[in-house]
Amino acid sequence: MTIHILGHLLETCGVEWTKPRHENSTGSLGTAGNYCTMMRLVAGEFRIVLGRIVDDQSMRTNGDNHAKTEKTQDDNIMTNNNALEVLHTCRDCIRIGLLALKHMLDLASEKEEEDSSNDTRQPHTDSLDFNTDSILHIRQTLEDFLNSCIQFVLEETNQHTFVHWKNECAFECCRFIGAYLSQIDIFDYDVMEKERHEEDNYYYTHNTHESTQIDTVTILRAIKQCMEICFVWDDEQDKVSQSKAMTIFPCLLSILTCCNDSRHASLVTKYLFRSTTISSTIEKILNSIVESTNKTDPFSFSLDENINVISWCCFLITAIAEFQSTRQKQVTTKIMDKQNMASLLVRVSEQYFERIQQDGTADFGNILVMLLDAWKAVTTHVDDNVSNSCIMMNVYSFLHSKGLV
Repeated sequence: MTIHILGHLLETCGVEWTKPRHENSTGSLGTAGNYCTMMRLVAGEFRIVLGRIVDDQSMRTNGDNHAKTEKTQDDNIMTNNNALEVLHTCRDCIRIGLLALKHMLDLASEKEEEDSSNDTRQPHTDSLDFNTDSILHIRQTLEDFLNSCIQFVLEETNQHTFVHWKNECAFECCRFIGAYLSQIDIFDYDVMEKERHEEDNYYYTHNTHESTQIDTVTILRAIKQCMEICFVWDDEQDKVSQSKAMTIFPCLLSILTCCNDSRHASLVTKYLFRSTTISSTIEKILNSIVESTNKTDPFSFSLDENINVISWCCFLITAIAEFQSTRQKQVTTKIMDKQNMASLLVRVSEQYFERIQQDGTADFGNILVMLLDAWKAVTTHVDDNVSNSCIMMNVYSFLHSKGLV
């Protein structure tokens, strides 16, 4: 309950209320001291909650393999009410962690604006004074969140019998991993040492719950697991949940953008492109948009609701195509069906183009530019499908007439 109230306060009131009333009560962290302390406590509570989940799963797994002869073992297994409480606490901790991440990004943006404008005034985000110590303190707390999330999703790979609510906790971890990693260069964590084998027990187990230093390989392994969690439908149908997939797309784009040498390309290929999982997920998303639109009246469907999803799909398609073309030595397997992807991009473009022609007030120029760029990225030669080429040429002519290309 305390964590939930704290999350609600931070979300609705910001962080100004955490400022000490008396200036002499501040330490090296300045007026942000209370805020830093609360964030560190939440990160600690989050680690404890995840540890409880892993312990509970271990007991259940052992109970399936061995007859339960001790009553204490039954008592230690979570009840439904306890499980629901843990899930809510996990969600609240992640919400607070994401709010802290957003606040630090806002501070960084304000600092950049001040530097560019030579403005010497104090940041106006709030009245807290985030000095160097407090910023480093929050950064360490956020990395503690990241470490806990990564350790949990990696631990989850050895626990294939997770029930639904535990999978929801794993998804909450994926949300933080995706948000945090989209803002950094994961290759800064590359320790340039021999890759650890996937069975090496160098991350925490349910017996120790100790924190360890993460590295690039560990992060990539965690992202691979996040893809397995987020790229599947809840009822195990061959579909994709757009909202879940979107939690991972930004960090995948960041990884591909920051991958600048052959070693890193080999690591990315090994852990993220062993199959066409990423591209097939994009195909499923685009195909679901096309199918859902075809079932509705041209003037009643809400193409604007899909713009954000399609934008990320286009960004990622372009990045994958560029990665595949520039890293041919490292990419030895097929990571994207370009022909099929090009066909889907044409179908989506056609729908937006038709909407513009039917409704002159519709403003889909920017999304058409993204679709056109993605189509050109996967179409290395003249499209064998003459009809598709004609559609995209019409789109290009329209965008050119509007000065958008």
